[in-house]
Amino acid sequence: DALVSAAIGGASFKSQSASITLDEELEPKFVAEMWPARMLLDSRVQDDESSKFRLVWFLVNGCVVPLTLFVMFFFLKQARDDVEDIREGQYEDAGSLLVELGYALATVKLLAYIYELMNFHLMSRTSSA
Repeated sequence: DALVSAAIGGASFKSQSASITLDEELEPKFVAEMWPARMLLDSRVQDDESSKFRLVWFLVNGCVVPLTLFVMFFFLKQARDDVEDIREGQYEDAGSLLVELGYALATVKLLAYIYELMNFHLMSRTSSA
């Protein structure tokens, strides 16, 4: 129980559909539903399925993180180009600039969450050693 509680941030659910903390209400649904990853990434959990999950998690992130960084830099490059276009009088690019910045922000937030999960895994490894 303590491990599960720590894995999901000490939250207790009133019902399956109810959000109980402000942070959870502000998170996208796909991120809020990823709380089992915290428990499966915890190195104190030593069953075969958790070990396989950790291996797959790091293999997938080895591909996903560089690709996501590339996509984020692409959005920022396009945003810089749109800023230049707007300065030159192409005001119709303002809408695409807002979309690009929104996507770049969402990408940064996703990377931060992945980093948080990896940091959680590393912290649990050092505490169990």
